[in-house]
Amino acid sequence: DLNSNTQFVVGLALCTLGAIASPEMARDLASEVERLIKSPNAYIKKKAALCAFRIIRRVPDLMEMFLPATRSLLTEKNHGVLITGVTLITEMCENSPDTLNHFKKIVPNLVRILKNLILAGYSPEHDVSGVSDPFLQVKILRLLRILGKNDAEASEAMNDILAQVATNTETSKNVGNTILYETVLSIMDIKSESSLRVLAINILGRFLLNNDKNIRYVALNTLLRTVHVDTSAVQRHRTTILECLKDPDVSIRRRAMELSFALINGQNIRSMMKELLLFLERSDAEFKAHCSSAMVLAAERYAPSNKWHLDTLFRVLLKAGNYLRDDTVSLTLQIVSSAAAERQAYAAMRLWTSLERSARAGDATEKQPLIQVAAWTIGEYGDLLVSEASNAISMVDEDGVDEFVRPSEEYVIDVYQKLLWSTQLSINTKEYLLLSLAKLSTRFTTQPSQDKIRVIIDTFGSHIHIELQQRGVELSQLYRNYAHLRPALLEPTTTSAPTPAPTTSPTTSPDHDQRSDTSADHKPDHVAHRRRDDSDHDQRSDTSADHKPDHVAHRRRDDSDHDQRSDTSADHKPDHVAHRRRDDSDHDQRSDTSADHKPDHVAHRRRDDSDHDQRSDTSADHKPDHVAHRRRDDSDHDQRSDTSADHKPDHVAHRRRDDSDHDQRSDTSADHKPDHVADALLDLIIGSDSLTNGDVEHKPSQPPVSNNNTSSNDILDLLSGLDLTPSGPVSVLNNNVPATAPAPPADLLLDGLFTAPANVPTPNVQDLPTVTALEKNGLRIVFAVQRGGDSVTLTMRANSTGGSTLTDFLFQAAVPRTFQLDMMSPSGTVLPPQGEITQVLKIANPSRSALRLRIRVSYNVDGVPVLEQAEVNSFPPDLFN
Repeated sequence: DLNSNTQFVVGLALCTLGAIASPEMARDLASEVERLIKSPNAYIKKKAALCAFRIIRRVPDLMEMFLPATRSLLTEKNHGVLITGVTLITEMCENSPDTLNHFKKIVPNLVRILKNLILAGYSPEHDVSGVSDPFLQVKILRLLRILGKNDAEASEAMNDILAQVATNTETSKNVGNTILYETVLSIMDIKSESSLRVLAINILGRFLLNNDKNIRYVALNTLLRTVHVDTSAVQRHRTTILECLKDPDVSIRRRAMELSFALINGQNIRSMMKELLLFLERSDAEFKAHCSSAMVLAAERYAPSNKWHLDTLFRVLLKAGNYLRDDTVSLTLQIVSSAAAERQAYAAMRLWTSLERSARAGDATEKQPLIQVAAWTIGEYGDLLVSEASNAISMVDEDGVDEFVRPSEEYVIDVYQKLLWSTQLSINTKEYLLLSLAKLSTRFTTQPSQDKIRVIIDTFGSHIHIELQQRGVELSQLYRNYAHLRPALLEPTTTSAPTPAPTTSPTTSPDHDQRSDTSADHKPDHVAHRRRDDSDHDQRSDTSADHKPDHVAHRRRDDSDHDQRSDTSADHKPDHVAHRRRDDSDHDQRSDTSADHKPDHVAHRRRDDSDHDQRSDTSADHKPDHVAHRRRDDSDHDQRSDTSADHKPDHVAHRRRDDSDHDQRSDTSADHKPDHVADALLDLIIGSDSLTNGDVEHKPSQPPVSNNNTSSNDILDLLSGLDLTPSGPVSVLNNNVPATAPAPPADLLLDGLFTAPANVPTPNVQDLPTVTALEKNGLRIVFAVQRGGDSVTLTMRANSTGGSTLTDFLFQAAVPRTFQLDMMSPSGTVLPPQGEITQVLKIANPSRSALRLRIRVSYNVDGVPVLEQAEVNSFPPDLFN
């Protein structure tokens, strides 16, 4: 059939070959198709060109066979041959970069053909709605776009003809719009002149005014794809684009919304946000999540002021309702927490107005993300909400409206109660509200408010939902056994300025610890988790990390006791001990914004077991099982809260932390000493010879007594050569340790739910003569001894007989392994002339062996640090008999 003398038979054969040919058949008959492309018959030529197009699509390897014959197709006058020739060349150029470079030479030919079509007169054979052969024009424009992409020379050759097509094409019919659309795509894809791109964008702007929805959609879609090329030209049509947000067609609204966000910049952010807020309010549910998230990100990037930023966020929360994404809630809380103090108060007042209006209108269930943000903010800054100082803060929003009315404490609690009693609010929202109400108990001052909050919280102790019940029980304990900790645990967790992350040194300014750390989300973990949030910590200037090495300064400070003392004995422990995480009890008091963003974090915290309530260390909850469950059986040991072996591996004993009156003093005992002076008692392991800094007035200690019974590998033998039996770990205690009551089991979470341990009778106490421990350079230290069974109480009395004041006074002691030592808090850290400092030491000796004590005293005299060491062996031999 391909060789038939009838053109129609040949045409049918070519159509059949193009439709059903297999790769093998195409390879066998490709030469016949090439021969027919060169046929003088235009009908056969166009059919052969289409057949070649199908063959190339199936077998790209045959492309080179048709290259010579294809170029000649563009010289034909028959429009059918031209269309098929252009289609074949387009397919070749899309599939082969080499072929694309080969056909760039035909750009002038294509320009000439297109120009003839535009300038040609009326041709009934090819005219469609007054346009000469629009199909051929579209095909040529598409091929020109491919040939001119990333080619300045080819683009320059076609700039003029594209401008002529754009200006001379009739737009009253869809035929003309089709040609213009292809022209715009070609202009935006090639390296065209800027004026030509403006012309193309203006054409799309005219499309936006077209009544045909398809044309408007095409215009929006094209603008969205080309907005990055010439943003300023697209901005001229911003009003028209915003009008498309009101279009009834959902596809047009979606494209208009996406294009609107692409047009936002620092100059038009205010006007664009107003329109987008209106769109958000009346949009369908499917738009709200994406639109609200995009608005929050745009506001964060281009906000002209903090106040405008907050107002916009609150409007988004109000209008998006429950369709707001969870990450938007967290981002809003972060922005509020890092704002200035005045803006935080403004945020609390604005959110209170929205919260109160929602509670009164009964539509709180439709705006739960707003309720969550409002609850967290009011819980943090509730004192600013009800104080008279709020009258001085301008509450006029961006629209010039001031709707804030200062509420009373009782009214705030009533609104909370109404929301908590609602059966339609989610559990997550109620968790926010319950924790916020607990925080308000430390913000509000009147007793009736406190009582009412307590009643509401107690009610949740029997709630049917286990999460809320758990929170109710835990928060109720803060009114009972842990009332003294409640203000510290529920103190504000954020301040106006985030703490900057240290770069070259861990130096901390004196006021650094008086503000909460809100920058955990932007810091590395080793910085973000440094917490100093003890309730009494604000009363002092703690700079205990100022002169420590990085690995010490960056150590986690998560224990409420750790911030209240100058604990230097941890600085020189092995890394795996020094960097061990400490008790989580004070973690609730610190400025961890993530805990407020996620109520679950609060619910699952375990606070204040009973031995922490008695000011002893509860970090046994975190030690390994083989350490945590070691029990002490002798009755005297139960009378003191000695956890020296509970919290460490066997080779290191835990140091007691904190006491109640240590908060009242300015604890800087280790801050201004060089590193070797600030060393912990573990420095006694290697003797005083290692303390060689020239700034220190070095006082050599007594040489260790050699003893063959002491193992040379016992690096933790603090008493070096003393005759000790290595029956247990060395008891290394810090002097800043409170007197505590017996500690309950480590796994006791809420001692209010369990029976307290029985009190152990106090043994008889017998006073003994005093023992002089040190008398040197105007400093005299003696021990007053009281004996009681297998325990002894030593009262250390330090007196200054010289004329200088001793500052940063720090007393430390170590005992052999068979002894167990508790050290109470000293009476002070400054020893004036003829003054006295006292400190109580309790020593238990189940083996009743002779007592030997090694002491270490450090202090400053006229700015010069001094270190003294001594060994006390003069205790009565029958001290424990």
